[in-house]
Amino acid sequence: MSLVSQPVADELHTQVEIGLVQSAPDHVEHPDAEPQLKAGAHEPGRLLRNIAALFGAQLVTWTMTLLWTLVVPRLIGPAQMGVVQTAISITGMFGVLTGLASSGYLVREMVMSPNDSEQLLATSLVIKLLLAPLIIGGGVAFVLLAHYGHEQRVAVYFAAVLSVGGLIIDAQTGAFQSREQMHYPALGTVVNKSGQSVLGIGAAVLGLGALGIVANMALITLVVVFLQFLWLRRLMRISLKTNLRRVLKMAKRSSTFLASGLFFTFYLWIDSVLLSLMTNARTVGWYAVSTTLVTTFMFLPSVLVTSWLPRFVSAARESQRSLFATARAPVELLVVLSAPIAGGVIMGAHLAIKLLYGPGFGPAAPVIIALAFCIPPTYFNMMMVQVYIASGRQVVSMWLMAGAAIVNPLMNLALIPWATARYHNGAVGAAIALDLTELLIAAASIVIFGRQILDRPALKRAALATCATVWMWAVASGLRPLGESVGLAAGGLIFGLLAYVFRIPTDSEIQFMRRALARVGQRFLPSSVQHRRAASQEAN
Repeated sequence: MSLVSQPVADELHTQVEIGLVQSAPDHVEHPDAEPQLKAGAHEPGRLLRNIAALFGAQLVTWTMTLLWTLVVPRLIGPAQMGVVQTAISITGMFGVLTGLASSGYLVREMVMSPNDSEQLLATSLVIKLLLAPLIIGGGVAFVLLAHYGHEQRVAVYFAAVLSVGGLIIDAQTGAFQSREQMHYPALGTVVNKSGQSVLGIGAAVLGLGALGIVANMALITLVVVFLQFLWLRRLMRISLKTNLRRVLKMAKRSSTFLASGLFFTFYLWIDSVLLSLMTNARTVGWYAVSTTLVTTFMFLPSVLVTSWLPRFVSAARESQRSLFATARAPVELLVVLSAPIAGGVIMGAHLAIKLLYGPGFGPAAPVIIALAFCIPPTYFNMMMVQVYIASGRQVVSMWLMAGAAIVNPLMNLALIPWATARYHNGAVGAAIALDLTELLIAAASIVIFGRQILDRPALKRAALATCATVWMWAVASGLRPLGESVGLAAGGLIFGLLAYVFRIPTDSEIQFMRRALARVGQRFLPSSVQHRRAASQEAN
């Protein structure tokens, strides 16, 4: 499963020209009264609030996901986890139709023409509803042709409903994102993850197995769809009033997003589907928990690309040079941070599997280690997709995804049998195929736009971060005989020391993170604590 999430291409997708980026007006009485957005017409506070909201929501979803992870896989086992993953993968492939009238398209059009937002949303929703029967029918046809058993077929039916809910949420997210009101979809994510975790654990405890878990996912997704419609009504009028001309016009204009989504979605899920056809449910289960853990570390680029796309669009309206200047800082930040994050995942893979899943999932540890090498190129690719969209060159992203959709399955067809024969674990082969594919996409993006965004100082910082990460891994590995926890702690300490010596984080980034964490604290600390802190600051 590709580690790129779609807002982000969906799934999919996150400017830290800190202090220079600005945001849209903080409050709009009515959509019709909203002025045309202009590059450079933003205030700094909005970006910080959006990032704080998304990051705060991520803390909650992390907790919920961890709770689910600690309980559900142990109760249902690798085979049932494989059933869940296969069902979601199959319907996810038919969710390719999300690309038509996608959130990325809506963001760009709504930022460019804010007075047309209501009409754009209505047309997008109608298109999504027209596509829903195709997703459900596609899932049904696939399981009949693949001759899956009864349990797997029913799981796919529930997952199809889940995928249809995702279609609607995609349109809603585009509307929220265009107005930089990301606290609403952030809250929706909290509700979604919390409901899936708590009720999913209940289903596992009651012995409902994979079917109960997937059915719960579908139900909670529909609840989130309803809640986000209620929240969206605070920002704009909601209706389904449109006409055939508008539908055809949006379908035509978003066709490049559809084509890109076609290739991306195929690439997103094909590895899990091929694993289900070429190995067994246990192997798919190992791969499922591995991608779940590694995908958790995609929260950082997801937050940044979601917060930054409207600003990229505004900068692109001014000039391509302005777009590159706006994109330089966030791209550099992600590239620098990706090395230590990947190193930490590699170091903690065996301990995480041991603590979270138990011995039955032991073969997932080498899969996690292989997937960790995918983190740096994936971080870079996620941000570059937003640059392509903002510049009106999403066709570039389409061709990159087309190449990935061809190369990745071929690699899987070769590497899954090789890893099965050599390691008795085909999931390792799927992970390596994903690594190589993301590296090829990143290399192509560097040739296309990356050289104008990643300058020498950025590459120098990335090299220093990589050097510090290698030392972190070496120290942790050397001290592993004393205990994995001791090795991890020592490795983290070494990295922190080298990061300080090499001056890897800039002063502006440190200041930005402090402000962002303070914002998160304001959202989640009790009001009494906030008042005491404010009083203390005033006294000082």
